[in-house]
Amino acid sequence: MNLTKTVNQTESVLYREKLYPGLGFTAFILFMTASLGIAFAKPYGMGIGWLTFALSSAIFLLGTIVQSPNIRITKSAIQVDLATIELAHVGRVENLASGKLDQARKNSNSKSAYLVLRPGIRTSVILEILDTNDSHPYWHFSTRKPARVLQVLNELKAT
Repeated sequence: MNLTKTVNQTESVLYREKLYPGLGFTAFILFMTASLGIAFAKPYGMGIGWLTFALSSAIFLLGTIVQSPNIRITKSAIQVDLATIELAHVGRVENLASGKLDQARKNSNSKSAYLVLRPGIRTSVILEILDTNDSHPYWHFSTRKPARVLQVLNELKAT
């Protein structure tokens, strides 16, 4: 696993996904920033309260969108958030549905696994890592389209 480089930018991307926050998290941010706006409105007036709400909502929502992890798959590598690994080092690939996902989170086989899990996304993929120099035995990451990720990875491994 390499944490410093991204997938080859000249190579065409076969699959791309950005893990934007779900509606639940967005509603939570809006609720919390509304509370902040109300707190500021009491001593400073309604105008400051609305301004506080608008600015803090924009800052937090923009921050969560910008910081959302990316998944990119090319012919030679897969990148999940900041980590990149060559497909030659990827073994078994498994799709985890909602029920299996909860069980996998509770009974994690290895504390050294590379995890990129988002609470609003109920499906994920596990990649077995065959590289003996890699400290992570597997990657477990959220995706809204696990069947497509599996399809692309299995097609690439077959070639």
